[in-house]
Amino acid sequence: MAENFTVQGIPELNRAITRLGNSVIGRKVTNLHRKIGRMVRDNIRAELSPDVSGNQRRSIEVKTKKGRVFVWSNRKISPHLHLNEFGTAERFHKKTGKSVGRVKPNPGFARGRNKSRGKALAMFVPGYRKFMLDAVKAK
Repeated sequence: MAENFTVQGIPELNRAITRLGNSVIGRKVTNLHRKIGRMVRDNIRAELSPDVSGNQRRSIEVKTKKGRVFVWSNRKISPHLHLNEFGTAERFHKKTGKSVGRVKPNPGFARGRNKSRGKALAMFVPGYRKFMLDAVKAK
């Protein structure tokens, strides 16, 4: 009992989807991503321990490249933030052999990133929904 059928309107559907996608790409999307990135950056800075230096807080930056947004630690400002994040083993001077101590891990970057996931999604979904609705209305 197999029935044969054909689907009509595929080229029109492809054109409509392409037009919708092209109308969503642009400065508005990048600005939404930057806004979310700044929120994530602020959460990460807030989660760093109080004894972290100002340079380590300032090194958490938002960077935009080709429409994508990255929240990262600028190693030119603070090349040692990863030592606080992951910790170190016991360290010793090479010449004297004297113990310098160890750094206990304090994953503030990961904590801030994880705490901001829900907030980022709560900003992302309505923003894209608005872009799609505006694109459909403009048609």
